[in-house]
Amino acid sequence: VERALLIGSHTDTVPRGGWLDGALGVIYGLEIARARSEAGEAGPLGVDVISFADEESAYLAMAGSRSFCGVLSDAELQAAGHEQGRSLREALAEAGYADRPFAKLDPDRQVAFLEAHIEQGPRLEAEGRRIGVVTGIVGIRRIQVTFSGQSDHAGTTPMHLRKDAGAALIEFCHQLRPRLEEARDSDSVWNLGQVAFRPGVGNVVPGAAEVLIEYRDQSVEVLDRMEAEIQMAVAAADGRGGVAVEATQPLGLAPT
Repeated sequence: VERALLIGSHTDTVPRGGWLDGALGVIYGLEIARARSEAGEAGPLGVDVISFADEESAYLAMAGSRSFCGVLSDAELQAAGHEQGRSLREALAEAGYADRPFAKLDPDRQVAFLEAHIEQGPRLEAEGRRIGVVTGIVGIRRIQVTFSGQSDHAGTTPMHLRKDAGAALIEFCHQLRPRLEEARDSDSVWNLGQVAFRPGVGNVVPGAAEVLIEYRDQSVEVLDRMEAEIQMAVAAADGRGGVAVEATQPLGLAPT
């Protein structure tokens, strides 16, 4: 068969991402290919099965699918690394893929792509439905906000003389919520899922703190509104209580 339907998903997952997160789509593809083979079916389309690697940004956002589609640059690949210090190149070598060519989309053969995925949310269950059809994929943006103050002994430094990066972070997060509530659309979501205080001990005033903000929506306009509110919140917090605040954007994926 010269033309094929590409079926698959990813096999990595996030912590507590849900049972069969990603793997479900790969299993579907394998089962369809097996059933067709055992039944001796040919049909107008063949079935190609794919399993993408590193879709969840352990090293690089959607590394497997971007590489497959030819939109992952060699510079990105060379620079990609895990937060624990290992580079993506090193991980590929350890897995035995150092000298193997990357799989590439064949548009002449693979004429369509089908992915089954767990919902990872409550809507289908709440409505008593077994399946939903995706009509759009949200854009994802992340902003890392860093607070720089001064570490001091928590037992001896008076409250009014502290440059407490941890307290500044907490106040910032408290002030941010109503801003995002105002900017959001009905289906917008955001998350403050990664927070760090440094040095991170109970008897030292935090000299530095970080929070990673992730927000999603199908509209670029809504994403821009939310980003503007975050940046205004950063500007309002900068310098308050002697703590410097700055923001960087490590991830920006457009809606499709």
